[in-house]
Amino acid sequence: MGIGAVLLETYPDGKERSVAYLSKKFTPRQQNWCTIEQECYAILKAIEQWHQYVDGVEFQIQTDHNPLKALNKRAQKSTKCERWRLKLQQYRHTIDHIRGDGNAMPDYLSRSPVDQSDEDPDDYVQLISTATQTEDIIVMDTSTP
Repeated sequence: MGIGAVLLETYPDGKERSVAYLSKKFTPRQQNWCTIEQECYAILKAIEQWHQYVDGVEFQIQTDHNPLKALNKRAQKSTKCERWRLKLQQYRHTIDHIRGDGNAMPDYLSRSPVDQSDEDPDDYVQLISTATQTEDIIVMDTSTP
């Protein structure tokens, strides 16, 4: 149905506490994306949402989608994921896999999204005009009086 993410902070006592939540619906087009694209999109949106918290610091991304562990290590077959991978290179992060039962909060938020969906601007096919100007028809009178 959508994406869900939780920003956690680890305190000196070793406990993690929630700082922020993200929950967004998928558009009909996004619902048709493959799983890795949906999961990668969730990471991108969370980092964009929490840029002020994560920019300039080292942080860890935890996901229950194991193939995303390789996101930082090699180019992606999906053009969407490759574009997003390049966007995420500005951040100092690692991606770790956690078991699905250890990912309960984001999982719940993705199944009951609260915010409206955002279209990915690159999902649209741009129509390119073949003409740059309208053609003006010039009529010249060549008859002599």
